[in-house]
Amino acid sequence: MKPFPTGHKFSLQDVRAWVTRTGGHDTRLAWFEVYGKSTLLYTKVAKTLLSVTITGSVTAERIAKPLEHSILIKERNLLGVEKASMNLRAGLNLRFLQHAKDQLRSMD
Repeated sequence: MKPFPTGHKFSLQDVRAWVTRTGGHDTRLAWFEVYGKSTLLYTKVAKTLLSVTITGSVTAERIAKPLEHSILIKERNLLGVEKASMNLRAGLNLRFLQHAKDQLRSMD
């Protein structure tokens, strides 16, 4: 595949195509299992983040609803559903990473 031109703006389709072409989450987990199995980053953060499974809708709603309501506010009424969904996922990932960071700090 040829490289993207300078200044190319990546879309979700570009990312999805790259993930599919390179093997998805299974490939990333396999890489860590071979090269970084004993690292703190893998054992405490990456393995958990890359192994996320589907949860029941009640559990997901309990976590997502408050965050969704903080994203979809009156001042952001022009925010489309796709961008709001992306912001929601980013917010949930940031919460997870902050929790993992706090746990790592408490281990010192």
